[in-house]
Amino acid sequence: MGLRIRLTALIVLACLVPLVITGVVATSVADRMVLRETQRVYERQARSLGQFSNTWMEGQLRGLGLAVRQFDVSSLGPEEQRGFLRLLYRQFEAVNILVVRDDGGQVVGVPERIADRTQLVDILTGHEAIDDERLQAFLDRPTPVADDADVRLLAAYALPDGSAKVVPVQVPLPQAPGWTLVVELSLAAVTAHFQDQARGGSAAVLVDSEGTVLAGEPGDLIEPAVLRSFGGPVIGDLSYALEDGTQVIAAFAAVGSGEWTVGVALPRAIATRPGRVIRARTQFMYGLAVVFATVLGLIGASQLVRRIIALRDAALRVAEGQLGRRVAMDGRDEITELSRAFNFMSSTLARNQRVIAEKSKQIEAHNRELEQRVDERTRALRESQARLVETSRMAAVAQMGAGLAHELNNPLAGILGMAQLGQAMGDGNSPASTLASIEEQAHRCRE
Repeated sequence: MGLRIRLTALIVLACLVPLVITGVVATSVADRMVLRETQRVYERQARSLGQFSNTWMEGQLRGLGLAVRQFDVSSLGPEEQRGFLRLLYRQFEAVNILVVRDDGGQVVGVPERIADRTQLVDILTGHEAIDDERLQAFLDRPTPVADDADVRLLAAYALPDGSAKVVPVQVPLPQAPGWTLVVELSLAAVTAHFQDQARGGSAAVLVDSEGTVLAGEPGDLIEPAVLRSFGGPVIGDLSYALEDGTQVIAAFAAVGSGEWTVGVALPRAIATRPGRVIRARTQFMYGLAVVFATVLGLIGASQLVRRIIALRDAALRVAEGQLGRRVAMDGRDEITELSRAFNFMSSTLARNQRVIAEKSKQIEAHNRELEQRVDERTRALRESQARLVETSRMAAVAQMGAGLAHELNNPLAGILGMAQLGQAMGDGNSPASTLASIEEQAHRCRE
């Protein structure tokens, strides 16, 4: 891996590691804060919906209670009773059916309701059309005997078509002991409000003590059977997982005395969506940071590597013998210091080269002088050696001559002695002239 790539990688890592750590910590903190704030928001929303439901229901019950105190229904005639019911019907938009039962539980008069949808105009548009089958189902439902003067809610039930839930209300008539006004209240207004609050994938429901959903669409987020398993009202926040693994955060609040419960739920994935958006944007910024850091790292590394390459090339030229080669110096960093040291080294080498050249010339001249002296001395030695050899030869010849003379003188002396002796004796056997010749030649040989 080249220096440029390593430097770029180091620069990118140096830039991104702190950013990544900061981003991970920030997104984690953001997720926790968003989740905690979402839970708080939904707790407030659950309490707000609980207050709304309680206020709405108390308003209906209080209004009905105040209305029945003004009339002694038991003393009214059939038409007056019908008018009384019609007055209440028009006054309370959530009322679908009005029935008066006497102390024996029998229906008194004709129940007030509208069977034809075309008649639901003007102030009646908030009511529902009640056909005979639905009216009969309402009348057939058992109504407990009123043993006190308090308005009470009866068990809610679903309409035959399952489209909505309604709540029967039993209102005792104070001026007619044992008589009660039984009303079917529509929860359409509450349902509309809950549906308006359940947006963005969340669910908001109103359930009774039996776990029956009275308003809102629970979907898969809130299971009424789970609420029934608690055996009482559920209040506060709750986190749980659905069968498909979906994580859900929910908040619950009691309505009034606690017979009803409001539940608000949201998938955890939706609640943490802002954190994922932050994470996605952070990752996008990581990408930009990688690009910028890479570009800037390449630029910085290229500038640094270019100066190092210049130093390398200059060092190679110096190694090839181009002493004194210099590199440009710009800046005040370590590379500049290295360049200054290289230039000093190169100049020193060049100066030393010149000194060495001068010394080499001096040494060469001295060597030539020494060589001349050696040649002269060698020549003198050769001449001496030649003379010594000649002298040795001459001494050898002289020695050989002396030896030969010695070796010859001995027999010649004998010959000469014998010749002289012969001449002296003169025995007559040898002529004198012959002996004289021998003596003469012997003297010659000896000389």
